[in-house]
Amino acid sequence: MFCNFFSEAARNKSLDIRNYCAYNFPGVLKSIGPQRYQTQLQSTFQLLCEDKETSVREKLASGFHEVSSILVSDKKSVGSLKKIFLKLLRVRI
Repeated sequence: MFCNFFSEAARNKSLDIRNYCAYNFPGVLKSIGPQRYQTQLQSTFQLLCEDKETSVREKLASGFHEVSSILVSDKKSVGSLKKIFLKLLRVRI
């Protein structure tokens, strides 16, 4: 239920709300656990990494190391993180 709310908030038209979601993503992931990332938060993480606004991408990038450390035990998730990280590096800020 919370993940659905968070995912919807990440799609909000308000830049402030999307910035809050990007900033708080590591905490949300830590609270639900890495085992639920693939099914409930991966698409939201990717969406925020591809946001048209630089500030959203910057906030998410600043917490990327936290997301990585939470997901390090799940090989499948780490593989998807690599693709997302490389995509973040290619986006011009």
